Amino acid sequence: MATTARCVVDESARIEGVVQLGEDNVVEEGVEISNTSAEPLVIGRGNRFEAGCVVRASVGDYNVFKARCVVEAGVEIGSGCCVGATVRLREGTYENSSVWRDDDVVRVMRCEHLLDLHRAIVTAYVTSLGRRGSLR
Repeated sequence: MATTARCVVDESARIEGVVQLGEDNVVEEGVEISNTSAEPLVIGRGNRFEAGCVVRASVGDYNVFKARCVVEAGVEIGSGCCVGATVRLREGTYENSSVWRDDDVVRVMRCEHLLDLHRAIVTAYVTSLGRRGSLR
């Protein structure tokens, strides 16, 4: 795993394979970020991976992956997305989108403001952790 400065990675998180983790990412407990390909899995900057989520796809900047969501290899996550709790994505391309479950149906709404919102939230969160000495 290649990490850059200013990341918060919980000790129970598993980052497996060739993964390039950008700045200001927050990886909470029980998260799995895995890559079985020889090509690097690129994680941009300012992403938040909440407890128990599984990500097997490259992602852009300032995304939020809610608890226990699963993003399979082959899915394309650009920037400014929010993948809701327990959502499982097996295919598709997402950019500035909110994805959530409504019973057993996965719904998607494009939200142009999400990138700016996530950038502000993650920057404030990482900055506050840095003041407490929690950054690696």
